[in-house]
Amino acid sequence: MPNAKHEDAQNLFVNMMDRLRGQNDPYEPILGIMADTCRFFGFGCGFIYEADNAGMFTLREHYQNYKDDSLPDTIQPRAQPSRAARLLLARGPVAF
Repeated sequence: MPNAKHEDAQNLFVNMMDRLRGQNDPYEPILGIMADTCRFFGFGCGFIYEADNAGMFTLREHYQNYKDDSLPDTIQPRAQPSRAARLLLARGPVAF
């Protein structure tokens, strides 16, 4: 017998599929899906950056349940991370 969390997760997935079904533009439902997912898992925000062939990342979509416009529109990663960044990554998973 499924528990309430399992049913909630199923409902989240079904709602995602309903949003995607029948859309001519696959990007149209992204914001709604991102908002539902953030609320379900208790995330403060979600974002999607799209990479181009030149290595530039452009903000495609974002959701925030707080007022903060600190996400840059574009990011150009450095060719090699700094020593401090490499040490931080070597410690294990990083969450921002």
